[in-house]
Amino acid sequence: SEITIRFTESYAEQLYDAIYHAPPLPSHLLAAMSPDSVATSGFAARPVGNGPFRFGHRVAGQSLELIANPDFFLGPPGLGRVVFLLASDPETRANLLLSGEADAVDNLYTLPNAARLENRPEFQYLSVPTLSLGYATLNLRDPGDTAKPHPLFASRNLRRALVMALNREQIARSAYGRETRVPSAPVSAVLERIVRAPKPLPFDTAEARRLLARDGWRDSDGDGTLDRGGRPLAFSVMVPAPVAARRLMAAQMQEAWRQLGIRAEMEVVEPGLYLQRRAAGRYDVEMDGVTQDPTPSGLSQSWSCGAIGSGNVAGYCNPQVDSLLAGASRSREHAPELWRRAVTAIAEDAPAVFLAAQVFVVPVHRRFTSLSLRPESLWAEVWQWRVAPGAAISRDRP
Repeated sequence: SEITIRFTESYAEQLYDAIYHAPPLPSHLLAAMSPDSVATSGFAARPVGNGPFRFGHRVAGQSLELIANPDFFLGPPGLGRVVFLLASDPETRANLLLSGEADAVDNLYTLPNAARLENRPEFQYLSVPTLSLGYATLNLRDPGDTAKPHPLFASRNLRRALVMALNREQIARSAYGRETRVPSAPVSAVLERIVRAPKPLPFDTAEARRLLARDGWRDSDGDGTLDRGGRPLAFSVMVPAPVAARRLMAAQMQEAWRQLGIRAEMEVVEPGLYLQRRAAGRYDVEMDGVTQDPTPSGLSQSWSCGAIGSGNVAGYCNPQVDSLLAGASRSREHAPELWRRAVTAIAEDAPAVFLAAQVFVVPVHRRFTSLSLRPESLWAEVWQWRVAPGAAISRDRP
């Protein structure tokens, strides 16, 4: 069979747009089915594909077993089967690894007391750059009237001071582990390979104080909080309740800002309310986290003028950035330089405190060789893994 995809113009990422967001599905099983019924169909219960493994067995909420497909077009998998154990509780996941019931876990630093799992002789540890990016969005619009600029964060000096007041490396690694990187711009550890972003703004409290003073902020009444024209330098930080890492980072940011005379009140809100307020622009600062597309063209979804009201919840608008992003998406030979200039402009404007470009640390039992992990789909290449000769245990055998 043949698929024809038509484009209205020629540009550098046509192949990516054609295949990344729309994986093919078997028409002989699904063509007569309405899209709304696929999720509850027999196909969803026992999916069929053309990959290295076939569906084996599933115990709802507990495990999923995949069986090797000997007819896979790239060759038979090195493992006869793969079993995914499902455990939402982090302590349970840690115990599965420690007991030997599990051979790998997706990220060491999502587990409680991760230090007990570091440097264990039975594991090898793989660092995997990811598309995950954590940052604190500074709302550039007034939460009470989003048609107006924010009374505080419209100031570029203030935004840059908030960034420079923080030891972001310490904050990020306390939440996401020792391999986590501090980004200067909205650039994940994967996009770093494509975009040569500038160095992050330094941790420099003296310069932060100078920037605040330049904007007229003084502690005129000696209460420990800076003020200007009778208004204290105070705002709220909205944090989604279930995300412990964001709460941890927000608390450290709150304390660092307090030492400079900035009063930040942390609001921990339930997910539904968090999403509503975030979309409506009813916040001062919000602790955000995204999984980026594996191409810089996705930056326009969050940082272009045209995305205000949808993905651009900060209300950030810089026409120069828009022009650079659009040019990079259309260009072939000049794209890397245009991406670099775009993210440099965003970094200089500081519309957010860019905190953490996550790098997963994945422990895998030492009996496995030929290991390969992919940032956008961690286990997609597990079919290439092998068990070292003479190292197989009972569950490795058919």
